[in-house]
Amino acid sequence: MLFSYLEKASSQGVKYAEVMVDVQNHMARGLSFETIFNGLKDGIEKHEENSRMETSNPIEVRFIVSLVGEREVREALDVVEQAVAYKDLIVAIGMATSEVNLPIIKFKEVFLRAKEFGFKTTSHFWDENCSDQISAGIHHCCLDGIDHGMSVLDSAPLLEESVERKIPYTICPISLLKFRRFQSLQELRLRHLMDSGVLVSIHSDDAAYNGAYIAENYYKVATDCDLTPIDIEALARNSFHSAFMSEICCRQFQDELSQFMKHFMSHT
Repeated sequence: MLFSYLEKASSQGVKYAEVMVDVQNHMARGLSFETIFNGLKDGIEKHEENSRMETSNPIEVRFIVSLVGEREVREALDVVEQAVAYKDLIVAIGMATSEVNLPIIKFKEVFLRAKEFGFKTTSHFWDENCSDQISAGIHHCCLDGIDHGMSVLDSAPLLEESVERKIPYTICPISLLKFRRFQSLQELRLRHLMDSGVLVSIHSDDAAYNGAYIAENYYKVATDCDLTPIDIEALARNSFHSAFMSEICCRQFQDELSQFMKHFMSHT
């Protein structure tokens, strides 16, 4: 499955990917953490081998272990501890859940423990009217990034803080439209988020299931929000600044993007 994703993403120009992995649901079916990551390693190796055959560069892959908020804190702590053995591949600990009746602060200990181990942290904030939850995640759980998080626009102080601190917000447009039943990105206020100066970037969510990889998400944003090439470039730059990569890698990808845009603009 990972191999198929990487091959598709590579065909759309992806250079670096932080893939979220929901290990707990797989472990609940009897798979061990080791088995899951051995399978992921196999997918990476197959992608790298295929890239060599095609004389192309493989995607650089890292993982975000996505915890399940409906499961117990003790289990989440155990997952974090098991993730330490794979720090060469895992860059962050995240969480995916519904925020309704499930306060993020319940997992404060988990996120702080993850940071002690040197992981970055992020969490999914999908529901409407959850700006207080986002704020709690930032202030009490010390989150380094916010997934989705459109409710930031409901709180002027939170919005101001997010801009000032350059807190990353990773948006998956087609997934939000599909599952939240909005008709357009205007209703999602994505353009407002961009214009407010938030460090927002575009991503794909459950790409195979939604039939929408990164190119489809960028296209949807460009058409719904009437974006210019400069706007698209800004979103792409934000994606590198938002990623949990080294400064050296970030500068390298930024330079590649600059060269691409220079070539693109000279031919338009």
